[in-house]
Amino acid sequence: MAARFRFYADFTDKWGDLQTINVLADSAEDAERRLRWEAGNFIRNFKFRPDWDLIVFDDGTLMLRAEWEQFERRQGMPAAAAE
Repeated sequence: MAARFRFYADFTDKWGDLQTINVLADSAEDAERRLRWEAGNFIRNFKFRPDWDLIVFDDGTLMLRAEWEQFERRQGMPAAAAE
């Protein structure tokens, strides 16, 4: 099942106000490219946050990063250790 991750970026707009935007993307590289495009040409102090916080699966299911990491740890355990 395919999934997309939510990433954030902070920047200062042309009026000097701090802005935060987010985007759903397949990878951090794609997210940074799309966030820069969405922020526009008149930005300063662009700071991409490479740590995603939410995963969205194709069927619409949402999962927080902490839940996903817990799920991944359980998947990596041998069957006997999981019980």
